Amino acid sequence: MYIFHVISKYVSDEAKDAETRMIPFAIFGLIAYVAFFFLNKYLFLPSGSYDSMLLRISIAITCLILALKNYWPMWLKPLLPYYWILTILYVFPFFITFVTMKNNISSAWILNELSIFILMMLLLNWIIYSFTLIAGIALAYFAYNITSSTPLTFAPGNLNPMDLINTLGISIIMGLIFSHKKNVIEHRKIGTLQSLAASIAHELRTPLLAIRMGAENICELSRRDSKQSHISNKDSYKRVELDEIASITKNIHEETSQANIFIDMLLNNVNQTTVDNKNFMKRDIGSIIKDSINRYPLTEKERKLITYEENQTKIFANTDSLLMTHVFFNLLKNAIFYIKASRKGEIIIWHETTKNQNIIHFKDTGSGIKKEDLPHIFDSFYSKTRHGTGIGLSYCRLIIRASGGEITCHSKHGEFTEFIISFPRGN
Repeated sequence: MYIFHVISKYVSDEAKDAETRMIPFAIFGLIAYVAFFFLNKYLFLPSGSYDSMLLRISIAITCLILALKNYWPMWLKPLLPYYWILTILYVFPFFITFVTMKNNISSAWILNELSIFILMMLLLNWIIYSFTLIAGIALAYFAYNITSSTPLTFAPGNLNPMDLINTLGISIIMGLIFSHKKNVIEHRKIGTLQSLAASIAHELRTPLLAIRMGAENICELSRRDSKQSHISNKDSYKRVELDEIASITKNIHEETSQANIFIDMLLNNVNQTTVDNKNFMKRDIGSIIKDSINRYPLTEKERKLITYEENQTKIFANTDSLLMTHVFFNLLKNAIFYIKASRKGEIIIWHETTKNQNIIHFKDTGSGIKKEDLPHIFDSFYSKTRHGTGIGLSYCRLIIRASGGEITCHSKHGEFTEFIISFPRGN
């Protein structure tokens, strides 16, 4: 029962991801499979080659039903994920393999089969791709043995140039259709995420501003009361309480300021703008690193994973303390996540000074980053994790660059990830 539930969820997720590709695929199958019966008969394939109009019509009907998926009755729609997988299986590996076997595995049909296998990669993830490919070929072999009295033979023959043109033509047309559709979908997803981020950011500013102003007012009132209490010297216990209130409201003020930085991060990623640095000033980066480690909500076990090798030589940058704290928060969050995911590793932070630069190294020995993902980690809305939004590192780079510095990353998958932040000396 559990296995069936897992498979059902996986198939549903795959169909949901492929939903926008279903109708273009169905329209292609509806038109092309019938049309190519006549093209193959009168133009591409030699006389006497096997083909089946009946099979092609059944494929067209199958694709027509898929094309009308939006008009299915409600009780039938839960079956759409399974119908999608079975349609792919029938239209591609089963049909092409069956006809290839019927034509004694000729060169022309081998080319068609190879092109179809490649095109399936545009539609499916590797698990569903592997299943449909193996199941389709197996069912085709079974169908061949039932419908044929002669054993399967291999007679490739000479390759006709028209066969090659036919195969390449189909591959290019389908590749263009689905790759374009995939790009359109990705742009729409990014556009939707950008709109949502902007909307959330604007909606959050107002209540955060009210909380911040309330905290400032409470803090001011507690200071006044504390002074009066000190003058009268009536109640020392009350003064302790007032000091605690002042400390709590100070923390509220700091955290709402940090939340506003997150909102700025959303809006900057949406609008692809730069960070305003007109109020930046000279800051001690070592102090910011220590403060970030102390303030970040780490468990005792997580805190023991972090080593900060403090240097005697202080390093400075023309920046903002809250923004730089956000940078180190983001690096800490990512490092902790990947250490937990790989169940190994530690975090080492150190800085050094060269002739022209102040350099901060932030290294974790967790799972590392894959080579193909590394060039994109600073791109807006690029994320390879379910919990990620793809805006954290992008905004970190905006902050570092606004501070006159640069951030780069070196990684080896399975071993380590190291972020290097450099500021020019004298910054």
